[in-house]
Amino acid sequence: ILDLQRHGATPCETVTRLLDAHIADIDSKLADLRTLRRSLVHARRAAHESRRRGENAVVCRIIEHGHDTA
Repeated sequence: ILDLQRHGATPCETVTRLLDAHIADIDSKLADLRTLRRSLVHARRAAHESRRRGENAVVCRIIEHGHDTA
């Protein structure tokens, strides 16, 4: 960006593209986190329901049944 400025070009377009790329990256990470959160809430709810029904797990229903939380 400084090189652009030194050569008389305004770096605004370059800065804007960089900002857009960073914003897109953040949006993608937020979407991934929302998906992960939904999976974790689902696993927690399933474990709670299992326990409420009196189902006993040796370790933990979430671990034993391999709920995908990733």
